Amino acid sequence: MEVLIRLSGLLALLLAGTGLRRVGVLDADRTELLNQTAYYVALPALVFVATYDQAIGDVVSWELLVAVVATLLGTALVASVVHRNRSPIARRSVAVVQSYHSNLGYLGVPLVAATFDAEVTAIASVILGIGALVQVPLTVILLVSMNGENAEGALGRHLRSLAGNPVLIALVAGMAIGGFALGRA
Repeated sequence: MEVLIRLSGLLALLLAGTGLRRVGVLDADRTELLNQTAYYVALPALVFVATYDQAIGDVVSWELLVAVVATLLGTALVASVVHRNRSPIARRSVAVVQSYHSNLGYLGVPLVAATFDAEVTAIASVILGIGALVQVPLTVILLVSMNGENAEGALGRHLRSLAGNPVLIALVAGMAIGGFALGRA
């Protein structure tokens, strides 16, 4: 019952946002401000709090890494086959990218945090980090290779942007503190 109460709170928040958007209170500028706050403040804080007191070995494993990477690559491969006849090529590339591109951050990790304990939330945060590290290069490579565009520097620019990703920074900081057992009593 407790889980239902937590999840209903999140649902109520989503519905309130939808209602505020519909009546014009949440215009484009306010929505952008909320998105920036979620991305640069709330989600990194959630990821850090979930990971700083966890032992790395409890939340990271080779099996998890392989499973996440295999899932993303496998989904992209299946989508490539499913959408192989879609025209034009630009539509095909977007269909393939959208098949594996997931939004684990805004909804996934908060839903896990509302439903499960800190260790499970830490694992979800690691999955989010692995996903970001795989999705960005995969997306750039697929879009550039399928559309025949000049990719000069595109992959490097996007990889550099990962270094400044606040969620990845929070994940690395939390895991580093957890790795040295600084966050555990």
